[in-house]
Amino acid sequence: MYSRALFLTALAASLSFVTSDPDDVCYSYGVDFVDEGSYFINSKSTEKFTAVSYFRGCKDDIADILFVAPDDIEYLCSQVPTVPENDNKVSTCPIQKNQMTSGHWLLLVLGNNGDEGQPFAWQRGEQENTDYIFLC
Repeated sequence: MYSRALFLTALAASLSFVTSDPDDVCYSYGVDFVDEGSYFINSKSTEKFTAVSYFRGCKDDIADILFVAPDDIEYLCSQVPTVPENDNKVSTCPIQKNQMTSGHWLLLVLGNNGDEGQPFAWQRGEQENTDYIFLC
């Protein structure tokens, strides 16, 4: 079950080690989802799933966002620009929240960091919480 997910994670992580100059690495930071966290997704919501990231040290490029379900179904989410720095970028995925199930989901941020740059290095940022009150 986790074999493809493990492969994709290892591939994304290994791309960050291909760099010769550590100052030439593009860093992506997750804002609303942090590695191995547990999250509440409103199963009654028909909104599409979204994720927020910001970037540092990147060349002007576009990041591809891949969302992988526990059953290895892959969703190619909307691309996000890597500049300006420290600016939150929202990616929307083609799955509604009420279509999601409990399990181990992967959110991968992939890119080349421009024509001359090095691949992205993914870092987990501090989670920012927003409280929602659901009234039934």
